[in-house]
Amino acid sequence: MYVPISGPILFEKGEQLAQEFGHTDCKLSRGWLDRFKLRHGIVFKPMRGEAASAKDIDTSERQETVQKISADYSPRDVFNADETGLFYKCLPNKSLMFQGQTCSGHKTPKERVSLLCAANMDGSEKLSLLMIGKFGQSRCFKGINTLPVTYRHNKKAWMTSSLLKEVVQKQDRCFLMQGRSVALVLDNCSAHQQVISGLQAIIMFFAPQHDVPRHYKDLQDHLPKTSIAEVHLFI
Repeated sequence: MYVPISGPILFEKGEQLAQEFGHTDCKLSRGWLDRFKLRHGIVFKPMRGEAASAKDIDTSERQETVQKISADYSPRDVFNADETGLFYKCLPNKSLMFQGQTCSGHKTPKERVSLLCAANMDGSEKLSLLMIGKFGQSRCFKGINTLPVTYRHNKKAWMTSSLLKEVVQKQDRCFLMQGRSVALVLDNCSAHQQVISGLQAIIMFFAPQHDVPRHYKDLQDHLPKTSIAEVHLFI
């Protein structure tokens, strides 16, 4: 159940089980705990990430959509796009130093930009990044006429429905010129929920946000050449 377990909890549970087995005089010690952990390979370490927050859901009703995408489009023409934050001023939180030297750090910088990343299922094509910052005239762009990314800005450096519409319509024209029919898979965050009309080469599919199943076997059967990380995007 991903609930943090500590030594006192093991003591309490051990004594409870002892009572159930009739050992009413059982009193566990620190030595018992150390030997128990050693026998079973139990270690004390930090819990990282948020994978335990994912919902254990039934994906059977969504198999039809997955099958439709895999049947109607080749892996080359199935794209997924999603945003990520880039904290570009952050430094590593570990450093080499002499033993006994005080290890002190600085307050973590909060400056960030948002990036919209998109790639196709078989990994053969990555679309140009959309970079969203807070400032329209950044000093770092002074004297630069062209950028390797598409840059846009707003007060919060977040994706908006109007920005997504601009990017999708532009990419739709590119795919149309190439004579391709493309499936674009997005999650259902608020910036993605606007219906974009007039698309000729792109069909948009929306996947629920954060609903990740514990088992991926059936989905992998329907989506060949797709890693587990990519399968999440089609649920």
